[in-house]
Amino acid sequence: MKKDSFGSFSWKVISLHMITYMIAGMIFSTFFSYEQLYKTGALSKLMKDFSSPWIFTGPSLQLFRGFLFALVLWPFYDFIFLKPKGWMLLWLLFIGFAILGTAGPSPGSFEGVIYTQLSIKEHLIGLPETLLQTLAFSYLLHYWCNHNKKYFTVISVIGVVLILLMSIAALTAR
Repeated sequence: MKKDSFGSFSWKVISLHMITYMIAGMIFSTFFSYEQLYKTGALSKLMKDFSSPWIFTGPSLQLFRGFLFALVLWPFYDFIFLKPKGWMLLWLLFIGFAILGTAGPSPGSFEGVIYTQLSIKEHLIGLPETLLQTLAFSYLLHYWCNHNKKYFTVISVIGVVLILLMSIAALTAR
């Protein structure tokens, strides 16, 4: 297996993060009625209203978060992406450091349960989305790094362009 260049790896991370984030957000927002959920209880004080421009630009702004992920993951490329089950290692890192073991009191994290006034239900409601999005991201990124097919790049460009256009359209339609 040949190691990607940093530029190629960054694109893979950024685009896959944006695409899996958008898809997971759309599915779980609909399935769990996030718009209604965020209007009631403690989550109404924590989450922005669905009419906020930030909700529409959020998926596009994941470009920056994806680049941060690429910077952080790059030094560990050989350890994660050149191992047959490296996707599991990456997913476990997400679960341990970014989901359950966050430094701040995020919903669904240990710190969140200890320090926030959210109910257990409010802590658990977002975990399926976060766990499945990071699982899909981890698996697909590992797969793409090991099976560098041109059509993955084409699909990723189309996906990112669509996300950017949807954000622009939503903002200009307001």
